[in-house]
Parts: sequence; structure tokens; C-alpha cells
Amino acid sequence: MKLHILQHVDFEGPGYITQWAQTQGAELTITKFYEENHSLPELGTFDLLVVMGGPMSVNDSAFTPWMQQEMAFIKQCLAANIPILGICLGAQLIAGVLGAKVTAATNKEIGWYTVKNGSPSDKWPWHYFNGAPVVFHWHGEQFEIPQGAEGKLVSDANGNQGFLYGNNVLGLQFHLEATANSVDDLLHHAADDLTQHSYVQQPDDIRSQTEANVQKSNAILHQILDRLITL
Repeated sequence: MKLHILQHVDFEGPGYITQWAQTQGAELTITKFYEENHSLPELGTFDLLVVMGGPMSVNDSAFTPWMQQEMAFIKQCLAANIPILGICLGAQLIAGVLGAKVTAATNKEIGWYTVKNGSPSDKWPWHYFNGAPVVFHWHGEQFEIPQGAEGKLVSDANGNQGFLYGNNVLGLQFHLEATANSVDDLLHHAADDLTQHSYVQQPDDIRSQTEANVQKSNAILHQILDRLITL
């Protein structure tokens, strides 16, 4: 099994996804758009695509050649029915490719907060969130639910937190891949985002919440990835 990752900045890497790939014996390759000589794989050479987060905006794509290239690649993967997981910016990119708007979030959301179903569900993938798990957020924008997709997840701060397109394209606004190290990387490189706000936790709170919640969050991601590779 081959997993390919689209990574936008060096401080928002695969996190727990690397560990999951190791448990699966999967080959993991990465396109690093922040490197000058990046390249994209041929369709048919990988079984699952994961699109990571980043501080840039989908709304800047018209002025960002590499992002135009990336969105064209995502469109090709959708047409080829390749399973895709989009995380934060990654979910927004998929939404944009599908014609949905990406706008400023109702509230900037940084730290560990619950997500929940609009209504309890036993359907994939929403059943993983019936218990309103505490997950890691770091975003100031949000996607509209694309036409033809199903969206059920919400948080107290913002409405749309996840969508499923078809049966094998999942966009999540939050970071189930977060680890203690990846959270520290964000705190170091994106410290300017930590303005005073109702839904912005400060570093000490974030670190203590990471210790309390990261394993459960990673366990949900593990199950999601296990399922995606079967679809």
C-alpha cells in the first residue's frame, strides 16, 4: 500500500500519519510544495492521498502557481476515485476544487475543543465522533459544504468542521494527526496567531490539553485511515 502526502510548510508535517503508515507497512512519499524542486506523482502509483494543513489561503490560489498545480492534481485524483483525506487547509483545498467557498471562520479556533455530530449517526465516518471528542484546531478560515457532499460535524466556535464527498473523500477542519511534537512546532512557528480570543487557547493550556487528548485523537485518525484504504 502506498500513501502520498501533499505538504505545504515544513512545520505542518504528517504527525501521527507516519506512525500509522509504519504499522501498515505502507510506503509513504511526500510532495513538499515549500521546496523549489517539488514534484507530483503519477496517478496509479499511490493508493491514498492526504492533503495537509498550512497557513496560506485557498483564496490566494489565483496568485500562487504551485497551489493552482496542487488543485489541478486534487481534481485529477477525484476523477480517478482515489481515496483522499484533507486536513484543515487540505480540506479547504478539496472544497475549493469542488466549487465551495472558503471564507473567514465565524471564530478563530486554536487549541483543543470538542467536535460533535449535528445528530448522532452510525454512518461512516460520523460514528467516530458520536462521543464529541476533544480534537486539535488551528484555523482562521472555514469551508462551505461542497454541493453533493454531506457535512455533519460542528464545534461551539464554528459550524462546518467536516464533509464527506462520495464515500472516500473526507475533509476535516481539525488536526487528528497532531502529536506533542507537531503541536510544539506550530506553537513555535505560528505564535503570532495566538491573539486573545474566546476560542484561542494559550501555549500552556494547549500543551496540557495535548497530553490529555492526543492519544484518543490519534486513535480516531487510525480508524479513519484504516477505513479509507479499503474504499
